[in-house]
Formats: sequence, C-alpha cells, structure tokens
Amino acid sequence: FVIATSVMGLTFMGLFGAFVFLPLFFQLVLGKDPAQAGLLLAPMTGGMIMTSAIGGRIVSATGRYKVLPVVGLAAATVAFGILMLAARTGGGIALIELTLIALGCGVGLVMPNLVVAIQNSVGRSEQGAATATSGFFRSLGGTFGVAMSGAIMTAQLGGMAGLDGPGGIRSLIEQGVRQVAALPVAEREAVVAAYRHAISTAFLAGGALIAAAFLLVLFLPEQPLE
Repeated sequence: FVIATSVMGLTFMGLFGAFVFLPLFFQLVLGKDPAQAGLLLAPMTGGMIMTSAIGGRIVSATGRYKVLPVVGLAAATVAFGILMLAARTGGGIALIELTLIALGCGVGLVMPNLVVAIQNSVGRSEQGAATATSGFFRSLGGTFGVAMSGAIMTAQLGGMAGLDGPGGIRSLIEQGVRQVAALPVAEREAVVAAYRHAISTAFLAGGALIAAAFLLVLFLPEQPLE
C-alpha cells in the first residue's frame, strides 16, 4: 500500500507538473492557436484510455499487475526525456505528438493497475479507505507538481531575463501570448527562447520524478489477486 501510493503520488507530481505547461508551449513556442493547442493534447489522452482498457484485460486474464506499471513508467520516463530534448532543441510537432502518445500509453498502464495493487493489499473492510487515500495522494502529488513546475519556470525565466528595466526581457515575458506574438521579431525570439528553456527544464524535472517512481515501483510486492 505504501509503495503503490507513493508511486502514484510521484507519477502525478511529474505528469501534472509538465502537463500544465504543454498548452503554453504549443501556443507560444510552436505558434499554435488555443484550439489547436487543446487538440494537440488529445493523442496523449487517447493513449491513456487505450492502454487503461488493454491493461485491465491483461490483469484480468493473467492475474499479474506489477509488470504493467513497470513498463508504463519506463516508457513515460523515456518520453519525458524526448519531450525535454524536443522542447530545448526545437523538435518538430510530429516528434512531440508521437512522444505524447507514448507518454499517455505509459501513464495508462500505471494508474488503474496501481489501484488494483492498493485494493489487493488490504482487507475488504479497508478497501474503501485505501482507495480514497490513494486518490488523496494522487491529487496532492498533482498539486505539488504544478507548484514545483511553476517555481522552476519562474526561476528559469528570471535567471534568463538579464535586463529588468523597461523593454527588458523580464517585462516582455510577463505579457500574454497574443501580445508576445505581436512583438517585433527580435524581441519575440528572445521571449520564445526564454520560455523554451524554462519549459524544457520543467519537463526535465517531471522526467526525474517519473524516473524516481519507476525505481520505487520495482520494489512493489506482487500478491495473488483475490
């Protein structure tokens, strides 16, 4: 119960910490409009749904649940690494979308099967409390992840700001996406470069948390399913 709940918290901390800035990355760095930015997240959601359904059938057929979170977290760790490199070096949208599909598929193998592990690790009278507690730590992890990524973004943007007077980069990055798009080319490129570096650092932090969750899930004991 402790291992599975901790893995769930770490996974959501890393996932939400990066996920919250993906729309900003699509709009500001890749130049997509808000509707397109929302649609570009759909493949990741589709991957989650698909592997959640497939993973559930595998667990029902085999009675084994540990291998799926292990594989899922390994895939998610690699996907975060590719996302970080693509964000930092200017990878194409096709590479990013394929990576988001892999990330969604990886996470889809983790969450439902960790819930199975948690429910299977306690008595019947404790299953409700155990499930609710895992949901609490999942939400708590997501909240901390968003706060952590926001702090990283702020620190990175502040560190790259350089000039802090009128017209300096710091004043430019505080503007909205539409205002940034309307800036002169040199100023817009400076803002986009600052955001590209900051968002890729947030992806790196998310990947580190997912990697920690992967190492921890290796110690998850697999008990026969009731």
